Amino acid sequence: MITKENIEAIAALKGSFKPDSAAFLAAVDHLLNGTRISDAAAQRGIKKSTAFNAAKRIKVAHAIICKGYGLEE
Repeated sequence: MITKENIEAIAALKGSFKPDSAAFLAAVDHLLNGTRISDAAAQRGIKKSTAFNAAKRIKVAHAIICKGYGLEE
């Protein structure tokens, strides 16, 4: 399960996210709060595709980390 702590750990390990970037915040809002990706992107003034790509990178990193450590996704 994706949690706030998992996302912060992914950001630290992966190094490709800036935790205060608009795309990262929109993706976190979408993944944790269930906000529509288009609404989360619009609130931060970014393109929907940018927020979607950030969410996709978080999901992929989460799956890789969980698989590597034998954790439940």
